[in-house]
Amino acid sequence: IVLDRSAFYAEAGGQIADVGTLTGSGLEFEFMVEDCQRYAGFVLHEGYVSSGTLSLGAEVKVTVDFGRRAPIAMNHTATHVMNHGLREVLGDDCNQKGSLVNDDKFRFDFSFARPPTVEEMAKVEALSREQIQQSLPVFVKECALDDARSINSLRAVFGEAYPDPVRVVSVGADIEKMIADPDNAEWMKYSVEFCGGTHLASTAEAVDFVIVSEGGIAQGVRRITGATGAKAAALHARAKEVGEKASAAQALSGDALKKELTALKQVAEEEELPLSFRNGPFAEVMKALGAKVLAAGKGDAKAAAARVQAEAESLVVAESAPFVAHLLEAEADAKALDLAVAALSKAHSTKPVLVVGVSPKATAVLAVAPKGHAMNAKEWVAAALEPAGGKGGGKPDRGQGSSKDASKGAETLSAAVAFATGVVSGGSASEPQD
Repeated sequence: IVLDRSAFYAEAGGQIADVGTLTGSGLEFEFMVEDCQRYAGFVLHEGYVSSGTLSLGAEVKVTVDFGRRAPIAMNHTATHVMNHGLREVLGDDCNQKGSLVNDDKFRFDFSFARPPTVEEMAKVEALSREQIQQSLPVFVKECALDDARSINSLRAVFGEAYPDPVRVVSVGADIEKMIADPDNAEWMKYSVEFCGGTHLASTAEAVDFVIVSEGGIAQGVRRITGATGAKAAALHARAKEVGEKASAAQALSGDALKKELTALKQVAEEEELPLSFRNGPFAEVMKALGAKVLAAGKGDAKAAAARVQAEAESLVVAESAPFVAHLLEAEADAKALDLAVAALSKAHSTKPVLVVGVSPKATAVLAVAPKGHAMNAKEWVAAALEPAGGKGGGKPDRGQGSSKDASKGAETLSAAVAFATGVVSGGSASEPQD
């Protein structure tokens, strides 16, 4: 349906469309709007007639589902706040490449030459939460394109064509004051972007903010996913609860420790958690717990095998990770590698698995791939051992190899991850958690 004017937001700029209803002025019909798109200068309301009969020229009452639009606006304003935080932490070499904003979460793509560190991503999240807690006002104004471009803190998508006049959204600073004094260093404290989407009146309405994941999707392009509102608050609360359980587990030993470690690992693999928690304090405690289990098994060959198996079983692998690649912290011979691969393959039977083990005289690699998978285990091992000058052999479903250079464990793992990323994503980057 095409109207002479509409309050519905048509999908654009990464934000999904509004939904709602169109009803006849005399209630003679009801049309359920399920999507809204722009085409050839028209706004198209797509959906179905739930009752009555439509007629050309009929007057309609437009009812937008503002209950759904509200969380979309929360997530959209949050991407602006986070974009500002990314520049604060990563610098001007970080630029937006695209986004998707809906009522459940946000997705934000940006260009950057390297993976941000755990500390950097935690800082971006902290800065974003801080701006939400500050209850910053959100300003929206249509401005002459040249005037808007003159603002020193403006962020825009490279290569995007913008209209003149252009709609400007500022979080925390009055746009008219910015245009009047565009070079003022004060403006660098605030987010300013060209945007036609729906936004909050104040950052406080976002309630809370969380980054759930971050990873590469193409050469030099990375993706962040996150959420706001009650979902973000719930994830932070869950992180606190899981963190307390992990800390308490440090007082355990023996089978009780192993049981709790297994339970914590399951939580990490099956639940969404804040990235700052998952890769930060939680990862540190899990590593300590794994080390404690390993230390308890020292002594003889049987104990050494137990250490390797415990390390493999304590490894946290995100459910979405397309493969598993891990460098054993424990000293590992061929038998230890076999145990580690067997444990990881049992836990992740549908994923290719590669383990790197380092002994005093060698770096060894063992890999397996599920039958019919695109991954060739023999080629994976060969690629992994290239930095160490090693050689490999085997079959498509199982490969092994080694190098006499015992100092190349980390480089071997990096080569394995790079090769697997190309296989599972057709050349785009994807980083499994290990």
